[in-house]
Amino acid sequence: MNEIPRISVTIITYNQEDVIHRVLDSVLSQGEGLYEICVNDDCSTDHTWDVLQEYAAKYPGIVKPVRNAHNLGIFQNNEAVWSRPEGDLVFDIAGDDECAEGFFERVIDYIRRNNIDWKNELFCIYGDYKMINADGRSVVYRQNLVNHHNALKLKTRKLLSTRSACFSRKVLEKFEKVSDGRSYNAEMVQDCQLQLFSERNYYIPVVGSIYYAQIGISSRMSEEEMKENVVGAYNRYISFLADHGKPLDKKDLAFIEYMEAYRRHDVRNMLRNYFRSIDLSLGLEGLQWRRIAFVLRSKLFKKL
Repeated sequence: MNEIPRISVTIITYNQEDVIHRVLDSVLSQGEGLYEICVNDDCSTDHTWDVLQEYAAKYPGIVKPVRNAHNLGIFQNNEAVWSRPEGDLVFDIAGDDECAEGFFERVIDYIRRNNIDWKNELFCIYGDYKMINADGRSVVYRQNLVNHHNALKLKTRKLLSTRSACFSRKVLEKFEKVSDGRSYNAEMVQDCQLQLFSERNYYIPVVGSIYYAQIGISSRMSEEEMKENVVGAYNRYISFLADHGKPLDKKDLAFIEYMEAYRRHDVRNMLRNYFRSIDLSLGLEGLQWRRIAFVLRSKLFKKL
């Protein structure tokens, strides 16, 4: 009667000696439910591995760092850590992000109150997530639409994120390895598998994680690299979902064209495809007004 699910946390890291302690401390403070922290260090050239060793010595059996034999890159490292969790639930978080206080307790309480069969059900529990820009400006993105709408549609439209997601290990076991060396065209295909393979989705109205934007590898890409990566990632995403019997509808495809035009700074096609992509069934939140407003305010703030 008092049995609770064991939560495994997965983290990949590379050269994050200045911030890795932040995510580890935030996870270790969760208390109830935390079973293990599986960290894959991708042959960091700074002192990240030393920091991980210190935590492993201080929290034996909980902090479990592994150092890759050679540098794999983000996407192969992601797939390497997939095989490690032994708990019942999985919570994935980046090495430069932070887990919100008390989130695991809220997840376990939600499971208890709703009698979720966490041993057998393929499910995901989403919370909201907070994004903080390098300039300190922040916004909280709500993920409540997952209660009433198709998760893959929301994922396609950036209305649902893998951040603040706690899911059954049975879902993770269905994940397919799709990495293509260091190519970023695997990014969306990897991310969408949570929505593809979860059979039930739940939502808790509380921030589950904090995303520190503009400090990762993508922030150091040139405009040309970003354009190439976006187009390649979307093309592969469309094909991957179609191959799994989940083809995108016309409005979702128009949204992808809108995003590609945005990266090209093609204002005419950006506006045209944005209006073509509007899906009234998603309500006002489906119009991305909060995200667009935050981006515009951030750009204005920079100019000032």
